[in-house]
Amino acid sequence: ASIGQLAAGIGHEINNPLDGIKNCLTVIKTEAEDPERKKRYFELIDEALYDIECAVRNLLGYAKRHEPVWEEVDINGVLERTIIMTDYKLQNTGIAVGTSFEANLPRVIGDSHQLQEVFFNIILNALDAMPKGGSLTVETKKTDNFVDVKIIDTGIGISQDDMANIFQPFYTTKSLGEGTGLGLSVSLEIVRKHDGDINVYSEQGKGTVFNITLPAEIKDGSEFIVSSQ
Repeated sequence: ASIGQLAAGIGHEINNPLDGIKNCLTVIKTEAEDPERKKRYFELIDEALYDIECAVRNLLGYAKRHEPVWEEVDINGVLERTIIMTDYKLQNTGIAVGTSFEANLPRVIGDSHQLQEVFFNIILNALDAMPKGGSLTVETKKTDNFVDVKIIDTGIGISQDDMANIFQPFYTTKSLGEGTGLGLSVSLEIVRKHDGDINVYSEQGKGTVFNITLPAEIKDGSEFIVSSQ
């Protein structure tokens, strides 16, 4: 069971950036005449390959999830990159994407690649929840000493029974072979390693809101400190 859980977890960490790479390559093929856009998508492919490399190195190193690499993280920038990685797929499903990013949002101390995995997981879940189209809204704002990220969809919503289990490893409502049931459990683990939390609000037939809260980096004199909950 432990080996199976490990294999599924590594597979999930590899499949997410692979999906982003495929999306980027599709855009490069169809919009090859725009050199600046092509250059940006090649950069995103490099980032996704780095994420895969980290997952493989982690497996070879000690067969457990790698610890975060702590640095200053621009959450708005991470979200912008994540949306670009999923943009083509979202457009093909008739989903409108809107953003409302607070200007001068404080940085957080964290691992940008792991946080991108969190946002990627939640956005892909939103996509699956809107098979007939809809709208996806991503918002950021500073609340007290925290950075709040809201990912809002107009999808089918989550039932009360499913809500109680969505963060459990291997729990999924998707058909066999369409999901490992690890996306949200992995995401919650990452956010909690960053001293943050995830709250979910949903109404069936209307949509779902994922609210990710992370402690902001606070400048105190000449040094930076991290607030904690």
